[in-house]
This record gives sequence, C-alpha cells and structure tokens, in this order.
Amino acid sequence: MIQDEGYGRASNPQEAVNSMEENSSENLDLAFDEDLVIIDIDLQTREEVIKLLSEKFIQKGYVTDKFTEAVLDRERKFPTGLPTVVPIALPHTDAIYCKKSAIAVGILKTPISFKEMGNPDKSLLVKIVFLLALPNPDLQTKWLQRLVEVFKDGEILKKLAGMRTKQEIFEFLNKALFKSKEVS
Repeated sequence: MIQDEGYGRASNPQEAVNSMEENSSENLDLAFDEDLVIIDIDLQTREEVIKLLSEKFIQKGYVTDKFTEAVLDRERKFPTGLPTVVPIALPHTDAIYCKKSAIAVGILKTPISFKEMGNPDKSLLVKIVFLLALPNPDLQTKWLQRLVEVFKDGEILKKLAGMRTKQEIFEFLNKALFKSKEVS
C-alpha cells in the first residue's frame, strides 16, 4: 500500500481542515504493487486488455463482480484514450463497483486501438493502459487529474514504455505518481 503524502496539500489552514473533512471516509491510499503491473500484453482488443487487468482487481477483492462489465460499458460510452507522446488509456467506472482504491498497469506488446477521450470518432494506438478502481468519486477525479498531469511529460511515458521488468515499472511509477513530480 502506498500513500500519496504530497498530493492535494492545502495552501492554508482552513483549506487543510476542509480537505481532511472531505477525505475522512477515504484517505489517499491507493493499492499498487508489482502484482498489479502486467508487461508484454499480447492481446488484440481493448476489451481483452481491460478484462485481463480487471481480473487482478477481482482476485484481490478490490472490486465487485460487475466491475469488468461496468468498465467496458463506460469505455464504450466515454472513451479514455489520451493522445500523449506515448498514447495511454485510463479506463475506470463508477465508484459503486469499487471496494478499494487501486491502480493496475498494462504495458502492451503491440499498441491496441482505443477511442480518444472527448473525440470518440478518433482512434489512438495505445501502448500503456492504467486501470483505476476508486470507490470515492472525489478521489477518482483527483487521481485522473494527477495521472493526466504526470503524463503530460512525454519523457516519463517514453521511459515507461521502454522498461522491461515489472519491478522497474513499479519503482518508476511509484516515484512518478506518489513521491514527487520529478522523475529521473
């Protein structure tokens, strides 16, 4: 379990109190370990990739049995592909299907077509998929914003796409997402 100690830091005391009250039922912990990283995924469709990553959450008890279908349904209606330097996708679904906050990462052997967020008529060849399970809707928004913020830096995604071991990917993402905004 990793805690995001610096994310959402308040700039004044009242903001800090408000932030603590908003997060009292769900802190910023997010389950992420090497077991939630899958490399060299050799599948043909986004549906297959989402099912594979979802299975990790189901095995760990992080989501309900309806999670996978809910993610697939949401991805059809509201695509999550992002046209970053190395295209990524951020599939997720409503909080009611999630029991515990977690992120799974899939590095694809060959890029797979995902529809672009905000432009569903356009397809992107995605290389990296980040599947999110977040039982708190406010936290879901914060983590999506955090991921987009971090991955605006194309160098981070280029490095990530070139990594070859689960441990290397886990340690790199741990630093990028949880420790600081700078990654070497």
